[in-house]
Amino acid sequence: MGEELAAARETVKLTGQPQSFLLEQLQTAKRTREQLEAQLATLQAALQAKEQAAAQSAKDRDALKADLDVLLQQRGQMDSLKSMLMQKLHGGQTSAAGLASGVGPQRIMYPTTVITGQGS
Repeated sequence: MGEELAAARETVKLTGQPQSFLLEQLQTAKRTREQLEAQLATLQAALQAKEQAAAQSAKDRDALKADLDVLLQQRGQMDSLKSMLMQKLHGGQTSAAGLASGVGPQRIMYPTTVITGQGS
């Protein structure tokens, strides 16, 4: 509050003198500084929000990668289990290539359903 009073007294003092042009320039510079400070605060807040979003995206990416690694590991385990079961069921006669192509003596056929949309 003391600064504002001193600034007001300085303004009154300068307005009575012929340096009104300098006073105008000083006030314009102060307004410009205030506007730039407000703009800086806005940009800093936006930057902080973007940094937080980037950090969250990195966490999400890492979690997704970990999930994919687990799924790939489980898939490998399932493939090994399938191969072992097929060998046990068929006395070891089914090859890995046959398993990969889906060829086997007891292949299960599932019914299929075709869904068609109505055109307009």
